[in-house]
Amino acid sequence: MSNTDSSLPVTIRSDDQGHWVEWIADNKTRSLGPYQNREIAEKPRAAKEQELAVNQGRSIS
Repeated sequence: MSNTDSSLPVTIRSDDQGHWVEWIADNKTRSLGPYQNREIAEKPRAAKEQELAVNQGRSIS
């Protein structure tokens, strides 16, 4: 089972081991996790997305 939300620069991917926060940096896929459920993974996903936006000098709504 795999589920990825590709509309965001930082995604949550789900598999048999749990829920992973993933993003691409330096042409490599990076990840955090596994988290027990998607709701728990959402907080670090949002934080990582904001971190990347700030580092790139972008504003996120």
